[in-house]
Amino acid sequence: MRRFLKWCGIVLVGVVILVVVGLLWYFWPEGPNLADPLAGAYRTSDDELLLLIVNGQDTVRVMSPESGQTRTLFMTDVDHFESGEGWRSQEPVTLRGRVLRNAAGGVKALTWWSEGGEEVEIERLRFREREVHFSSGELSLRGLLVLPEETDGPIPAQVAVHGSGRDQAVYGYRLPYLAAAHGMVGFVFDKRGTGESEGKYSQNFPDLAGDVKAAVEFLRTLPEVDPARIGLVGFSQGGWIAPMAAAQGAQVNTIVVNYGVARPVFDEDRWGYVWALRREGFGDREIAEVDALNEITAKIVDERRKDTYSELRPAFESAKDKPWFQAVKKSDSMVGYMAGSPLPLWAWEWFDKLVGFEVVFGVIDRLYDPEATIRDLGIPSLWLFAGDDSSAPTPWSVEVLEGLIADGAPIEFEVFPGIEHGMLVVEDSPGQDREYLGYYPGYPFRYIRWLQQQNGLLPDGSATDASSSSLHEEPVGR
Repeated sequence: MRRFLKWCGIVLVGVVILVVVGLLWYFWPEGPNLADPLAGAYRTSDDELLLLIVNGQDTVRVMSPESGQTRTLFMTDVDHFESGEGWRSQEPVTLRGRVLRNAAGGVKALTWWSEGGEEVEIERLRFREREVHFSSGELSLRGLLVLPEETDGPIPAQVAVHGSGRDQAVYGYRLPYLAAAHGMVGFVFDKRGTGESEGKYSQNFPDLAGDVKAAVEFLRTLPEVDPARIGLVGFSQGGWIAPMAAAQGAQVNTIVVNYGVARPVFDEDRWGYVWALRREGFGDREIAEVDALNEITAKIVDERRKDTYSELRPAFESAKDKPWFQAVKKSDSMVGYMAGSPLPLWAWEWFDKLVGFEVVFGVIDRLYDPEATIRDLGIPSLWLFAGDDSSAPTPWSVEVLEGLIADGAPIEFEVFPGIEHGMLVVEDSPGQDREYLGYYPGYPFRYIRWLQQQNGLLPDGSATDASSSSLHEEPVGR
């Protein structure tokens, strides 16, 4: 008994230590945010536009819309930074720089130099920029409004519609700066439960669409915004949310969808392992075997039939010996997450039964089919797809859009060949990993020129100009 009590005491002390460490980690004050002040649009001496966004408390990603080249700046203090080559490398350091400030302490330019190279200065474009708060039901959401320095009356506005991530969106999206650099108002807000917005993070599409509608209603009250020319620009998951927001009554005149999906979430999830299996050389027979496993998983996820774990356990055990199992483990799919998880299946089962997946992943209707929503809108839309997307089923979405276009829907789409989700140029590495090299050259200009055309901002009516000449010459789609 004494030994038992001793071990109980040790366990209790261990639990207390873990709780204290967890509380200290959660509530420990963060240091100063070094990255936010650098977010914005800049221009080089060669008149090249650069967009800088925040992707960490002390990291800033630089992207050229024209070339697609990108790199990450790591702040070493409030006024200095360094960078390595490539997407996110810091070392070996090949670039160093500093922040140039105006009399008020604001960022007016950056200057950087490579080892042994000349010093290059990029000037920050002057916009009217301010943080705002607006209401969505009982929630207060924080937004970022970016306007050109001077406007002649009310002008069009574009609202960024988020992907599925939990990251703070304010200062983390390029759209506001890209729009302002092309004569429009740009707006983004922190998704509910993220950044400085109230509420609980959610994957509930109707709730998220309601927040987008509230953002549009807020913009319609601003004297700088033309209420008849407000558009939605969705990214990834935003391809489901933007049309739904319009269907809920958001008064918009255009919708742009970047690497989104025009099929149910269930199909997007299935595409993850279909893509992975095909890439590894497997065919329809192997896909059908994984489909059978996925159908069991769907009973748990979509129908909430937790008794189905008794069916899933032997199915997974049998699948482990299949030649396709390793490919599925690395796929972007629910089956892939379970197969590749370090946790045994029984741990998933007990967590689901005691807590519920929805607590972590949010409530999401994977069976919602957006086709009818898109069909009934009658709003001009442009869909841009990645041609080798491991996450979103580009071919299946294109099939839906082609049918809607045949029925007279005002839809245009384009597929950018050979690139990954996010419009990223990638390089294959061993296994199924892909190394990011940058963005598809000129891709952002494709939709920004289309928006200018739709809103009467191009005097000749053309949707392209020299800035977008780097787009591929033979686009697939329309």
